[in-house]
Amino acid sequence: MRKHVLGSTLTLALAATALPAVATATMVDEADVAAYRQQQRDKLEILRSDGSPRVQVLAGRIWLDNDNPANRLLPKPQEIVARAVRLAPDDAFVQWAAADQGSYTSSPCGPTTWPEAEVANLARLEADNAGAWQYAVATLQRLEPANAAVRLLAQSRARH
Repeated sequence: MRKHVLGSTLTLALAATALPAVATATMVDEADVAAYRQQQRDKLEILRSDGSPRVQVLAGRIWLDNDNPANRLLPKPQEIVARAVRLAPDDAFVQWAAADQGSYTSSPCGPTTWPEAEVANLARLEADNAGAWQYAVATLQRLEPANAAVRLLAQSRARH
């Protein structure tokens, strides 16, 4: 019994001394967080101010904390992507990046972004690209779950 109590006491003592070290190692340095957030804002400004829609669409992939007061006046990623799409409706890269930004799942939490125009542009520009079809099928499946793939194949054959 004495060995068990001594062993338990030693284990608790070691654990108590290790906890502050673990807590210190997992704490986030606020200066690093602030520097990261500023770098993200700087990247966003550089990319969105570029005249190329290809570069602008990349700005839509930068994550900014919407709860941060410094970011509230900046355009939202969806706005930046929408602008790039309007500027380059015939650029497959821009349309692909915009289609990839969309949300293709239904959510009970609120509205889902279905990039229908971007997907239609991508399917038009890349009609023979099976990778582009994944977005078209996902978009159509929401409307007609049973016939989405068949309808797309029929539309594609009608074009060729």
